[in-house]
Order: sequence, then structure tokens, then C-alpha cells
Amino acid sequence: MPNPPEVSSMFDQTGIVFPGGVDIGRVLLDRYAIGEHGMWQAGQPLRYGAFGSYGREQMLIDLGPDIDPLQHMPVTELALVELLAGEGTSGDWSPGEVCAGRTAAMLHDIGECTHPGIAQSCAVVGDIPQGEKTEEHRAAEARVRRILYDLYCRDIPDDFLEQVEAIIAHQVTSTIHSAFEAAHDTSTLKVGLRAGRLALACMEGSMYNDIRTEQLRRMAKDVTAGVVARVEHHADLFVYPRRVLDEARPLHSRIQREL
Repeated sequence: MPNPPEVSSMFDQTGIVFPGGVDIGRVLLDRYAIGEHGMWQAGQPLRYGAFGSYGREQMLIDLGPDIDPLQHMPVTELALVELLAGEGTSGDWSPGEVCAGRTAAMLHDIGECTHPGIAQSCAVVGDIPQGEKTEEHRAAEARVRRILYDLYCRDIPDDFLEQVEAIIAHQVTSTIHSAFEAAHDTSTLKVGLRAGRLALACMEGSMYNDIRTEQLRRMAKDVTAGVVARVEHHADLFVYPRRVLDEARPLHSRIQREL
């Protein structure tokens, strides 16, 4: 494994410090990404695989980095940052909680790594389709994360790592956890809307029987239908998902009506 950047100096006994504005989550994800496990995960099947594949490169062009098994995590973190900015000073979270939330967003899917070395010591589950994840799946992902924390987060204080894990594992009820969930679900809605926009354009071009169009159609209809209620809940709490949802309603209605 490549020699990781040192991050222990970012912490002191009074809490979390950010010398030079260094982003702990980004440092850890970059460290993971250049390690053998991160490189393996980067090559795993794209997210939303339940809808089939019409070619990795074309799907990434169509649907963007959020469907990539590794890039999905910084996409989620970016959505969380946008959500936090939308709340301004009214957000009910400390700088330490924000750091833990952003780090959780950056690492939340490493438990889906299926590297053979991990598979030899514990169950691996990979990406589970929306709505199908069980408690057994969650427990397996938690075990994988623990292995990867030991490999890639050795210089991170245990108490901070426990805060991060509690957010990822949904073991804490806090505003920052709710913000993380809102950012994740809002990004999912955006993927479904993007698929719908493309599917509608293809259908208008008389390409309905094309396999790409059919898979985009199914993804758009199922993903948006499955996530919009959750985003509506988040919209009661935060400005960012409310804004995305307001902009999305006409397209979402058209997706459900025409696809």
C-alpha cells in the first residue's frame, strides 16, 4: 500500500483542527483510492446494476460520476457541502460534527468493496439495489469497513472514527446524520432525473426499442418513484433538497406519466 499522508496532526485535545484547510475525508478517500482495495472497488460494476448495463463508458457519460462505485462518495460529500451551505448559520451542528459528516460521506460505501483478500476473511456484498438492503447486508458492510479502517485510517483517533462510523451505519440520531441522508437521497433523485431526461429525448427521437433507452426508462421510473418520498421528507428539514425537489417536480411527473 502506498505511504499515506499523515493526518494525525489535524487533531488536538480540544477537538478537530484543520491546518491549512486540509479536508480529512478527502485525504482518507485519496489514500484508499490509490491502495489495492480502492483500485479494486473502482473496477467493480457500476451502481444501479440491477437495471442492466449498456456499456460502462456510455453509462458514465449518460449518468455521471454518481454511478461510479468510488466517485459516488465524493459526489455525496459535495451534495452535503451544498446542503450545509444552504442552511448557513442556522444549521444545528458543530465544526467537529461537520467534519465527521463530510468524512462519512467520503467513506460511506467502502463497505461495498469486494476485494478477494477481504472476501477470504468475511462476507462481502457489493452494491445492493435500492430498497433491498437487509440488516445482514449492513452488518457485512460494517465488517468490511472495520477491516479497511484498520488498513487506511490507523492515524485517525478512535473517537472520531467512531463518530464517522455511527453516521455511516445509521447508529446515531443527529442533524448531521439527517443532512448526510438528505444529501445521499437527493443525489439519487438527480441520477433518476438524468436518466429520465435522456430516456424521454431518445423516445422523442424514435429510439424506444434501443436497449439504452429501455434501461434508462426503467431506471428513471423506478429510481425517482422510490426516492422522491424520502426527498420530500428531507425537504421539510433542509433548503437544498427542497430546492432540488421544487425544480424536479415537472420532470418527475413527466417521467411517471410518459415512461
